[in-house]
Amino acid sequence: MKCVLAIVVGVGLFFASVPVATADDALPLRVAWFENGDYPQVELTVSLPPEMQGLSADELNFAVVEGGRVPAVTVERVSTQGLEVVLVFDTSGSMLGDPIAAAKSAATEFVSEMPRGARVALVAFGAESSVVSPFTTDHASVAGLIAGLEARGETALYDGLVAASELFSDADGDRRVIVMLSDGGDTVSSADIDDAIEATQSVDAVFHAIELQSPEMDPEPMQQIGLATNGTVVPVADPSALDGIFEGVAAAIVNQYRLSFVAEGRGLTELTVRVESSDVAAALTRVVQFPKPPRTTPPGTQPPVASIPVPPPLEGSQIELGVLATQWALTLGLAALFVGALGMLVSVGGTSRRLPRPKSAFAKVARRGALTDFADRATLVVERTLERRDRRGALDKMLDKAGIRLRAGEFGLLTVSAVVAAFASVRVVAGTLAAVLAAVVTVALVRAFVVVRTDKRRIKFHDQLGDTLQLMVGSLKAGYGLLQAIETVAHEADSPTADEFHRIKVEAQLGRDLQESLHALADRVGSDDIKWVVDAIAIHREVGGDLADILARAAQTIRERDQLRRQVKALSAEGRMSAWILLSLPFALAFITRIFNPDYLSVLTGHSAGRIMIALGLAFMAIGVVWIRKIIEVVF
Repeated sequence: MKCVLAIVVGVGLFFASVPVATADDALPLRVAWFENGDYPQVELTVSLPPEMQGLSADELNFAVVEGGRVPAVTVERVSTQGLEVVLVFDTSGSMLGDPIAAAKSAATEFVSEMPRGARVALVAFGAESSVVSPFTTDHASVAGLIAGLEARGETALYDGLVAASELFSDADGDRRVIVMLSDGGDTVSSADIDDAIEATQSVDAVFHAIELQSPEMDPEPMQQIGLATNGTVVPVADPSALDGIFEGVAAAIVNQYRLSFVAEGRGLTELTVRVESSDVAAALTRVVQFPKPPRTTPPGTQPPVASIPVPPPLEGSQIELGVLATQWALTLGLAALFVGALGMLVSVGGTSRRLPRPKSAFAKVARRGALTDFADRATLVVERTLERRDRRGALDKMLDKAGIRLRAGEFGLLTVSAVVAAFASVRVVAGTLAAVLAAVVTVALVRAFVVVRTDKRRIKFHDQLGDTLQLMVGSLKAGYGLLQAIETVAHEADSPTADEFHRIKVEAQLGRDLQESLHALADRVGSDDIKWVVDAIAIHREVGGDLADILARAAQTIRERDQLRRQVKALSAEGRMSAWILLSLPFALAFITRIFNPDYLSVLTGHSAGRIMIALGLAFMAIGVVWIRKIIEVVF
């Protein structure tokens, strides 16, 4: 069972990853299909770039490098017999003018590049979708229909994709391809994004999307469809560049080769594919997941069994309805319900910050209702507002550091909801001025919540760092590579270390450079020690050496520094407690005096000299706090 799961995960990871690096000045390759279900026999299909179009198999030299090993490769050109291509064309009003003219020219050239015998269909979508041409081998007639398309109306993008998928229902083609061109988000479709994804998956079609960037463009739905169908999404800023983009898509469809070889790798393995001719080369490098060797439980050991504590039964309690019936209590209750309802709507309807699930999960998503759509639209409005003010990126980064799994728009919507609820509730009870103050305090509390979460997460990560490095040292000494050591930490460590290292593993599988992922981890965590470790790994990758020994020394140094910090904290505990008592005494005395003898403080607060003395006292107290913190702070 574990072997089957590893095979399935390997296929998904190979399709989801992007090229890590290409050798020297080689052109990029694209993987169109990958299969290791008959491991160790591995098969993959690569699409050559347009610069290699027209070359025969005898003029090309294929090579595969699997974890440093060069296996024997069998090469076979993929036949275009049975090829079926549906061109889905956006004819909404936003395409009017130069965009549709450039798009029609590029699409006409694309159709002409399809091989003889390939069946081509045309679907247009504006205010509604329509099948302009069913499947036909008469490419000239399809080109003529493309020339007659006109731009007007809204954008029924999802309906167009569903209509394109339905054309395959009676066809028996071996290869099915959907090529979509659009410049805006969906506005009037009767289908939703889940219907579009399910329709594309049901016919097992390869999906290529070309996004012509415009003010109305919404890239997120197209990216969701591309991820769910293992397709490609190419953004285009200038309509004049469409010719080259369509040429590349045509080459990816027509110019494909199937490679097969016998693999020996286990677990995460780096795979490089390179194709060379006499004057041009193309290459890609990806991290793939091969089945792991079966694990055995050492004799005399048993897997840990988690125990769940059962709380004692609650004692019966009585509630007086008279208290709940007061106006202010009802207002607070309604406000709490409002915030809770919006929170649930966002959590259900919003897009998670996690990586997309496999395509089977898309088919299980329930159809959204009107309230969920309202939450989605409100979230979108907040996100666009943040983008206009250049705050979305900073807020996303702040939420990442705090480990809060919400998008910037979702978090902003919840914050606005909490502020509105606080203002409305306090407005009923204490008036407008108090309501404004409550709104300001709510914003401050939200900010403080994020800061506290970030600090707690950073401290917890730092406390686990020594054990984390020791775990990596053990994996490296056992003969595993750095990627396998990171994977071990992702499985064996506690949160948040496990979460962060799992993210590094997934980013490596998706094609991001490992060193970039480690530096991003150091920036998110904000710990000087992890930055030091990341720099040590970077230096090791440049000059070589024993990484296990380097990390072992780093772990020992970090433990010694933590021990010194704890000693300083213990020795300064009495002084810090005295400082907190001295800081709280003036406020406690003022509060008690205000209750029992209000006139006593009026002499101080009713004159300008008294208010100046209060301000000076607060300023000196703040200076004292900073001074004490600097005294007991350990700096290495």
